[in-house]
Amino acid sequence: MDKIDGLKSEAEIIKKWKNQYKIPLVNVMCLTYNHEKYIEDALQGFLIQKTDFPFEVLIHEDASTDKTAEIIRKYEKLYPNIIKPVYQTENQWTKDKEVIRKAQYDRVKGKYLAYCEGDDYWTDPYKLQKQVDYMEANPDYVISFNRIIRHFENDDIKDENFPKDNIKQDIFDIKDLLTKRNFIPTLSVVFRAKHIVNTPEWFESIQRVDWYKYILCAQHGKIKMFNEVMGVQRIHTGGVWSGKEKGIGVAQAEIKSLFALNKELNFQYSKLIKVLISKYYLRIGNLHLKNKDVLSFIKYNIQAFKINSSKIKGFKNLLRCLKQLLIYFIV
Repeated sequence: MDKIDGLKSEAEIIKKWKNQYKIPLVNVMCLTYNHEKYIEDALQGFLIQKTDFPFEVLIHEDASTDKTAEIIRKYEKLYPNIIKPVYQTENQWTKDKEVIRKAQYDRVKGKYLAYCEGDDYWTDPYKLQKQVDYMEANPDYVISFNRIIRHFENDDIKDENFPKDNIKQDIFDIKDLLTKRNFIPTLSVVFRAKHIVNTPEWFESIQRVDWYKYILCAQHGKIKMFNEVMGVQRIHTGGVWSGKEKGIGVAQAEIKSLFALNKELNFQYSKLIKVLISKYYLRIGNLHLKNKDVLSFIKYNIQAFKINSSKIKGFKNLLRCLKQLLIYFIV
């Protein structure tokens, strides 16, 4: 057997490539852990890609306790010039994320970098070709992405398109990322690799890595969205982002990261970033009020006012603060 049923063989895939396959134009980065139920869909989503350029899939298998590694090895054997795994013997996600970063980014050779986690998958066989063609023709664009379907496996929630259909624009910039927050699905993105491989030292301690990656990259150019749905994100209890972290410690970490980001961007977008910081101060204050800590609630409301102290915002925050205190003491 030289291929998987329903897929082309490696020789058939490589035959379409214009350039020497040992020098990929695109590296696809895939992190996986205990994705036995899903990893085959991800791998097949990579291998259905019809491109006229070489690409490699850099997989980081983080010492899964199920059959994830076994499945990857089957594909690696048949597609050794495309599927390039690293197999950990000890889980690194909970131990040292820097090991993961080095294991992945040190192997990047391509001009472009794409992402897809092991529990998500691509559905459009021309996804990479469309995005790379656009970015090759438009050098002022540093990120491209596409719409996806969010599939909720463990909740009684209907599948949904993301970004939402009410987002009509297809061209974005760094200011959109700072005001609309993260509207780019991880499995959809293609970067210019040179803008994202070397990240600052503070980067590995942040909570939401993807959004910060997009911002660091977007300071160098524009962002293009393709309106087609080209992939599926599974939302399940085993996923990295299956739970929403809202604790005080998480909010404090976000504030620290936003201050670092502001400095990294040479304070060019300070006004927008300070708005975000103020929201986290308000969130921390509200959490303290829930814990019946009124003094801390007032303290963080003052912090929010100081960091984002326009007259209109300040007056609104003061009214909101007084209203919450009134409700708290009445109840």
